[in-house]
Amino acid sequence: PVTYLDLELLNIEAFAAESVRFRTAYSAAPVCAPSRFAVITGRMPSRAQFAIERTLASSTGEDGVDVTLGTAKFYESDAENSIPYILKNDATTPYYTGMIGKWHLMSGNDFGNDFGCSSLDSSPNAAIYADCTNLVKTQGFDFVDAFYYSNIATTNTQQFSHNPEWMVSQAQKFINTAVNVEQKPFFLYFASTLTNQPDIQTALQSFSYTQSPKGTLTGDDIPDDTAMMDRSAIWAMGQAYNDRNAAQQKLAAAQYWVDDMVGALISFLQSNNLYDNTLIVLQGDHNDVAKGVLYQHGSRILQFVRYPPLFDVATAPHLMPQDFVVSNVDLAAVIFEVTGVSPPAGYTTDGQSWISDVVQLIASPDTATPSCCEYRFMDVLNSHSVANARYQYIYRQNPNLVETGNGVSTYYPDIYDQEQFYDIQSDPNQQSNQINNAAYTAEITQFQTLMSDYLTDTCPVSTCQMPTIPTTTTTTTTTTATTTTSTEPGSSTTTTTAVTATSSTTTTTTAATTTTSTTTTATTTVPPTTTTTTTATTTTAAPTGASVCDQTSTTLSYCD
Repeated sequence: PVTYLDLELLNIEAFAAESVRFRTAYSAAPVCAPSRFAVITGRMPSRAQFAIERTLASSTGEDGVDVTLGTAKFYESDAENSIPYILKNDATTPYYTGMIGKWHLMSGNDFGNDFGCSSLDSSPNAAIYADCTNLVKTQGFDFVDAFYYSNIATTNTQQFSHNPEWMVSQAQKFINTAVNVEQKPFFLYFASTLTNQPDIQTALQSFSYTQSPKGTLTGDDIPDDTAMMDRSAIWAMGQAYNDRNAAQQKLAAAQYWVDDMVGALISFLQSNNLYDNTLIVLQGDHNDVAKGVLYQHGSRILQFVRYPPLFDVATAPHLMPQDFVVSNVDLAAVIFEVTGVSPPAGYTTDGQSWISDVVQLIASPDTATPSCCEYRFMDVLNSHSVANARYQYIYRQNPNLVETGNGVSTYYPDIYDQEQFYDIQSDPNQQSNQINNAAYTAEITQFQTLMSDYLTDTCPVSTCQMPTIPTTTTTTTTTTATTTTSTEPGSSTTTTTAVTATSSTTTTTTAATTTTSTTTTATTTVPPTTTTTTTATTTTAAPTGASVCDQTSTTLSYCD
């Protein structure tokens, strides 16, 4: 079973208490880089240009786009078709755009520049740091600092670790520049390195906030201007969680550190009278219980959204219905609607804005008729999923390639089945594949059709592997037959009549595939906001195995 830590995350809980809380939120991919690609672009990882190029360079492409940590990168037109680039370059209301924290969206050769950016995971270097942050700036950001190339490496010669104080300090600098120097609204992508590797205890006890991939911080870079607690106090809070084992105490300390970081950022916004006109999204990039798998314990995330101009904090929290299904891929469409910035023609978005539906659900929860949010898709490797609040369907274009990291494949007995269908309500652990259960034929066919349409749309070549959808062929013939009909108990009448005989034969068809592109444009129905902030963090679940997700929980788990 999964054990959820019973922690008082006071800052996040206070934020959630004034927020819209999405109980059924999915990540577009259950691993870091593809998920972050979806957030920044509003498009599914299968559309990533770098992933498509790498796939076609190593295969025929018939198994679809290979979605991995190494292929989902911010590349060429993807950089222009993104939230920061479009907001920054809007002709009417240009935004000041910033990126802080873990990036994880750069290719191994730095898109042909060969700066050696990957070395920043383990070795500080001011010159390389400058080259790499300047490269990220060309992709739509005015400001890039407190930058981590990807996951911090754990080595015997480790020279820095997590540094949320640095991240908050640079976020404060960014916001101050946007408001008081540039005098522009802002967009901030703030991506925490917590609660990932390296070890939290080591980070808290053996490193200081002056150690970074940029080198030893000096002058104005020293993060001594935040409201964050002393590191020793954070560790003591984790240790005080004394009815758990050492690993859970470390996880508790990590979560307290996240909470302190979020609280410090909120405190700065409040002290500058920005908190109540800033759209803040707090969400995970994937779940940690079974990271990497498409199942619920890999793809379900928390998502809290606070924006008083639209969502009244006095009557919050606003708990969305279980069947209101959203994804982190929706964020671009949401931000474009709130800011009143229209993306250019030809910018393909897969996400949908839920703004109007949420406003309607808050105002009239009993009579609202939301239309945006019933199904959401997920990608990883050559596998894909579509889910709603009740069912989840998985299709593996290459059934031999599944997610096995950290033993997650052992949680699911049918993980290698090419087609899988789960009733999440009756089987939340997803232990029994119902793909051949006739009782679900109608639902399975519906999900297979949705998946076929999606794979047709994202196939990088003319033909891709597709689900085989059962169809029914009806043949009608007229014959002369003798039938016996009963008119009352104990009696019958025999007649000769012309009878229409109908025979049903079940056949299977595979949908033809061609590559197509659709465009969704965010509509402007809400006056532009003055500031926009995105904050990313992780979940509060202790990754100890697969378990029931409490669908009615109001605790800070991914089930919310």
